[in-house]
Amino acid sequence: MKKIELQNPLILLLILGFFFSCQSPEDSSEQIEINKSEFVIKNSYDNDLIGQYLRIKDALVATDTVEAANAAKNLKNILLNEENLIELSQDSSNMNFIIEEIIDNKDIKSKRVSFHELSKSLIKELKNNSIETKEGQDIYIQFCPMAMNNKGAIWLSAEYNVLNPYYGKTMLKCGVVRDTI
Repeated sequence: MKKIELQNPLILLLILGFFFSCQSPEDSSEQIEINKSEFVIKNSYDNDLIGQYLRIKDALVATDTVEAANAAKNLKNILLNEENLIELSQDSSNMNFIIEEIIDNKDIKSKRVSFHELSKSLIKELKNNSIETKEGQDIYIQFCPMAMNNKGAIWLSAEYNVLNPYYGKTMLKCGVVRDTI
């Protein structure tokens, strides 16, 4: 009989412990804010090739076709600047065509396909030192193996943490950092 009496308080303690440990925290607003901030497009970007490219990338992460087109228009104007054309290789005319596609295409999937081509061209220019980054600024080459029908796709990011422009919130963190420029 004494064993049964000792087990009842233990069972009660286990049940109470389980009940209190499974309750959600009282203030979950902080967690919500963190999740929402992942999709926020920054208030300002540098008015240069890299800055406007990153603005397009962030717009695609947020699945914002209007913002992606606006950033592409700014990028086109910067690229058409005579000084920039001299510095870039012959791929600059190809980049203009790709940027026009990002501006003109209305659906997000087409914009993302064009963004992939833009990313490849821009990475080539960066590796050829045709485009310089700000001193002390790391630019990360990121890769998603599932993008572009499982062929994989690359993009540039100013942040080490992956935010995938090819899938947006569907697979936001899909990808790895491949290199640093």
